[in-house]
Amino acid sequence: MSDGGFGITYKAIDTQLNRMVAIKEFLPADTAVRVPGSSQVNAYESRATEYNYGLEQFLTEAKTLARFHHPNIIGVLDHLELNNTAYLIMTYEQGQTLSQLLKQQGKLPEQELKAIVKAILIGLQHIHEQDYYHRDIKPGNIYLRKQGEPVLIDFGAARQAIGARSRSLTNIVSAGYAPSEQYGSNQSKQGAWTDLYAVGATMYKSISGKEPTDAPTRSSDIMEGDPDPLIPAQTIAKGHYTEELLQLIDWMLAPAIKNRPQNVSQVLAKLEQKQNTEEPRSTEVTQLQQQEARSTLVTEIIRPNLKPSPEKQQQTNRYTENQPIPTTKSKTKWIVSSLILLILVTIGITQKDQLQSYLNNSTPQEKEQKVQITTQQSQEQQIQAGVQQELNKREQQQKAQQQAKTADQQRQKQHSIQTLLKQAATDIQQMRLSSPQGNNAVEKYQQVIQLQANNKTAQQGLTQITEKYLLMAESAQQQQNYKKARQHLNKAKKIQPENK
Repeated sequence: MSDGGFGITYKAIDTQLNRMVAIKEFLPADTAVRVPGSSQVNAYESRATEYNYGLEQFLTEAKTLARFHHPNIIGVLDHLELNNTAYLIMTYEQGQTLSQLLKQQGKLPEQELKAIVKAILIGLQHIHEQDYYHRDIKPGNIYLRKQGEPVLIDFGAARQAIGARSRSLTNIVSAGYAPSEQYGSNQSKQGAWTDLYAVGATMYKSISGKEPTDAPTRSSDIMEGDPDPLIPAQTIAKGHYTEELLQLIDWMLAPAIKNRPQNVSQVLAKLEQKQNTEEPRSTEVTQLQQQEARSTLVTEIIRPNLKPSPEKQQQTNRYTENQPIPTTKSKTKWIVSSLILLILVTIGITQKDQLQSYLNNSTPQEKEQKVQITTQQSQEQQIQAGVQQELNKREQQQKAQQQAKTADQQRQKQHSIQTLLKQAATDIQQMRLSSPQGNNAVEKYQQVIQLQANNKTAQQGLTQITEKYLLMAESAQQQQNYKKARQHLNKAKKIQPENK
């Protein structure tokens, strides 16, 4: 499938489980060579120590990656030590790399780029939480499945460790995508910000079609007092993408660690910021305009004898001219507003009758004073009623939004549960009961129970698998194959340890 300076990746068939897999062989070209006519690998005599250290790091990385089970991280099924080298067995995915897609398209539309980046960031967040880092993110290591989300492949931690030991980091890192801290031997300076720089460089390539300038060149020019040779994303792609996205890319590509985002959550928050703030903002403006219009109309009805000032009249006319013609969507709000006005007019008429009766028994001075007091009280009551009504309306809207959000989360949860249950049923049919890691029925049923503790289908599925292992143990015991029987019993206990 691919042949690089660090090893060779093959497409292969798992004959026992009848499935396609990808196998990565450790074969660094600068420290070892394959024996002609065989599969044996021999280290160069002068580089034997370096080769053995690299092999050790490769196996350590394989064991670490096998712990990760995430849809956006390549699945590691197993590893082998053979032929004086090692092999990493991974899930085989159909699709193409982001690098191949960019060669076809040149650039990516914003929404497509965001979808890919969000998926990769979620996968990164999973490994960062376990204090592990990819260290070689670039378009060639982001694989776009034909079906499903993008996945991160070809981790670079082992290569980085080997390069740091051999002082040959320039040949190990991916120029343009590796930040300056990866060019030093002190790996303690690397962290989530290192991977995020690489993600930012990948986004830069996707919006500009150009390779980012390598970190040493940028650092050298900046230290000499020259401008940063990397053209900012806000300049190179201005007008083609939103300003928020371009600002985010420039932030992620900051040369200094302290000037970059420090964790995945910060980047995800920025990606979601535009979507989350734009809609509520326009809604708030519309509500304020409607409130102003209602206030103006109420004033005109209650105080028909008071003429507005020329400035106020001009402002009202200007506002009225700019108002859109009511559409079908606004009819409901218009009807509600009309009912409110009708109620206010009715209250005004009633208060007018009461006021007239009250004034008939008063002196002229008392009448004038009482009219002023009554009018002021009436206006205050109307204002208070309007404010309270608006507060109630907003409270109802917030409740409705929260209910919709909760319902959406519940739908997503149920969708995940149903998908896992279907996959687990398929695994049982194909006898993928508790292996391979990351692709078996037991793990999927356990994931369902984490989402919904009392899910009967998942509980019954685990019981069914346990019974299968018990039957296989009994059959092995009858054949006096006690080792096999013990293995089946141990698997059953791992699934339901409470059943001794």
